[in-house]
Amino acid sequence: MRKAVVIMFHSVGLDKHKWLSPRITEPIGTFDRKMAALRHKGFATTFFKDHVPGTASARREVVLTFDDGYLDNWVHVFPVLKRYGLKGTIFVNPEFVDPRDLVREQVDPVDADDAHHDATDCCAGFLSWPEMREMERSGLVDIQSHALTHTWYFKGPRIVDFWDPGAAVRRWGPIWMLWNEFPDFKPYYLTKAAEYETRIPYGSPIYEHGKSLATRRYFPGDGLDKVLPRHVAEHGGVEFFRRRDWRAALHAVADRHRERVGPEAAVGRLESDDDYLGRIRHELSESKRILEQNLEKTIDALCWPGGGVTDTVLETAREVGYRRFTLPSGSRAQLVEGNWSDLTPRGGGWTRIRYRGRDLGTPGAREFRWAVEGASGSLLHWSLVRGAVLLRLGWSYLKGG
Repeated sequence: MRKAVVIMFHSVGLDKHKWLSPRITEPIGTFDRKMAALRHKGFATTFFKDHVPGTASARREVVLTFDDGYLDNWVHVFPVLKRYGLKGTIFVNPEFVDPRDLVREQVDPVDADDAHHDATDCCAGFLSWPEMREMERSGLVDIQSHALTHTWYFKGPRIVDFWDPGAAVRRWGPIWMLWNEFPDFKPYYLTKAAEYETRIPYGSPIYEHGKSLATRRYFPGDGLDKVLPRHVAEHGGVEFFRRRDWRAALHAVADRHRERVGPEAAVGRLESDDDYLGRIRHELSESKRILEQNLEKTIDALCWPGGGVTDTVLETAREVGYRRFTLPSGSRAQLVEGNWSDLTPRGGGWTRIRYRGRDLGTPGAREFRWAVEGASGSLLHWSLVRGAVLLRLGWSYLKGG
């Protein structure tokens, strides 16, 4: 008997696009070869909502999931799924859905050219409702919830960084600052982030923050959102950030301001228990309602945005009607202890092979299949995967990489 393997993908075709999360995408050809390998070896696919955690099967079975609802899921992923007759589940945040009534052109995997692919005018964006409905009609795609906002919120008064030139387009940058200020911008941020960047004044403080569902929101009260940008403006504007010590300089300004106004005036406030629980309930129930209304179906599966979940959040999700849940990658202890035993763990789609922080390149279709076989319970295939990784590691050392 084998266990089903649940795989987490995000994006396909944004590997050369300048955005904050390049690690969660891969070339079109790479993804196509992975799916071809699954079909060639006779893997069956199941929707996430139909998968029961912990069950075993006599057949090879995979659950393909795609987080965030990127446009490339329609342009590139869906044609690949159709080509091989594979099913996939897409977890969508309604606030990122493209509100326009449009259906974009798809790219057949046979015609894809990774070497010359430009995502900007092709697939850099988010799904529209007509595109989701078309995929669902095929019987190969199931849309489920990724909550409403998929953002980060301040959680305390400690300043961890400042809004600076390039913040909106930098890898792992704080683009969520713009999401929170301008929610209508979310569906277009992959191509319009640079245009919006100056709408947040340079020098604005970025406080310690956490994932929206798992974070008690903090509202600053120190006035630094005015003091720091004014200091930047008075000391050269954009040129201020050419100083090597610009972060230290802004921290010094913040410290002096807080000393001057005193601790009572500087302190902000946290959400009350009632406000926090109300926000969580709204985020989970509103996502469910919007998806059900636009897709005319029941939404009963939920993927935690950024893996942000607590016991309280999980309990609330059950109360509003969700029945199937992903297990965040850092929550294996809760699964073992039985607290979250009905949550489903997922493995990564292996967009890159990494070993102790070292990038060893893009996996081949055979290596990907070995990884899937190994995850389903085959010790032989786990050994093959380990051997392939070690060979790549040795080769990278020989090349002096």
